[in-house]
Amino acid sequence: MDFIIGGQKNIGRGWQMLVSCLGAGRGISLPALGVSTSQVAFKSVSEYAAVREQFGLAIGQFEGIQEKLADIAGKTYLQEAMRVLTTEGLGMGLKPSVVTAIAKYHMTELGRDVLDSAMDIQAGKAIQNGPQNTLASGYVAQPIAITVEGANILTRNLMIFGQGVMRCHPYLQSMVESIHSEDKGADKEFNGILRKTIGYSTANSLRAFRLGVLPFTASANSALPEVREYEKAVHKLSAKLAVYADFSLLVLGGKLKQAEMLSARLGDVMSFLYAAMASIKYYEQKVASSEREQAAPYFHYATRFALQSAEEALHKFLDNFPASGTRKFIRFVTMNYSTKMPKISDDLIRELAKQAQLDTAFKAQITHLVKPVEGDGHHINEQAYKAKMASLVELAKVKKALRAKTIKPGTRFAITLDNALAANVITADEHAQLIDYNKKREKAIRVDEFDFDMNLLDDNAQPVNPLKSVVNQ
Repeated sequence: MDFIIGGQKNIGRGWQMLVSCLGAGRGISLPALGVSTSQVAFKSVSEYAAVREQFGLAIGQFEGIQEKLADIAGKTYLQEAMRVLTTEGLGMGLKPSVVTAIAKYHMTELGRDVLDSAMDIQAGKAIQNGPQNTLASGYVAQPIAITVEGANILTRNLMIFGQGVMRCHPYLQSMVESIHSEDKGADKEFNGILRKTIGYSTANSLRAFRLGVLPFTASANSALPEVREYEKAVHKLSAKLAVYADFSLLVLGGKLKQAEMLSARLGDVMSFLYAAMASIKYYEQKVASSEREQAAPYFHYATRFALQSAEEALHKFLDNFPASGTRKFIRFVTMNYSTKMPKISDDLIRELAKQAQLDTAFKAQITHLVKPVEGDGHHINEQAYKAKMASLVELAKVKKALRAKTIKPGTRFAITLDNALAANVITADEHAQLIDYNKKREKAIRVDEFDFDMNLLDDNAQPVNPLKSVVNQ
């Protein structure tokens, strides 16, 4: 009996103790791993997309790459916003177990999505392992975050809404306690709580119906006009969620926990609404007014992604709700017949992809967890990227001369630069600057090379650590 954690008085409280322990830590360690993975991927890929060229263009100008890059940038912003909001709550001494479950599940999953997209863009460079590879170690480590402290399947299907419906409802927990109470006044207390619950659900339904029929009546308090549209959207979706949760409990009762796919979708709605709120709060409070123009595409993409994801989960929940009569009724009450959330347009994708490749203060803000060390992959990428940003005018001169056929292209870019210098297209100083950039560029886009003894080779194809080959011999 001495081996029981917490002693005999805690027998039967194991689950409660576990969830209590997870309440705070789950919102810090693994979400931090998810957001840092995304920041690494975003910084690495945005710099690579600006430096790596194909057919005379940086690959970041191709729309296929832009679509992936914008998704990486928007989700990295969203994760940083969620990280800040969650840890600020924990810093206040709160232990919001539902919020930390949301953070753990969605931030590790978003980290996985971002990393997969980053691997797609870097392709062979991301696959060839070695010290210059900035993504491979994260790709190996990310499944650990997915599966520990409550595997993500468990977290999504049982914990987020399973815990949330009891903790977030104003009367449900009190009602359950009154049912199990043996006090003489328990029946009277239950009847009072039941009346309040019915009134609360009725008010939810009327609110959702009003917002469905008269969507322009949704409220918004933000002083920023670009935020108000999203604030109203959050109110509309939250009104629908309240109705769906109430009717799910009424129709399914305790079986709702067994209907894991339905429960998970309601949890997704709640989670993505939290994400949208985090995005709004971060944009309002953490972005300097001088940097709002830089941050706007990130903010719009992230918030729209969250709202679209919440709305999609609502529709999937309705489409699969088992009671057809109830399904039709709540669809009518909420006027949920089509998608109404603001969409992510191709123009927004192009705008964000372009912004993501610029060297701005806001981009530095949402990649602040990445600390390049001289000689590592991040440092190599950053040096090539900064060298290109500093040489855009000079590179434009060379490309203009190539198009005008003033100079001939060489078999290597260094020869093209020599031709440009000989034709007085660029000055000697500009030639030196571009040669320096070209060396950094070639180093950034190459993969690590090894000899047959698995010694890493340096820039001159010589073993970095020849001792290894001696030991092998």
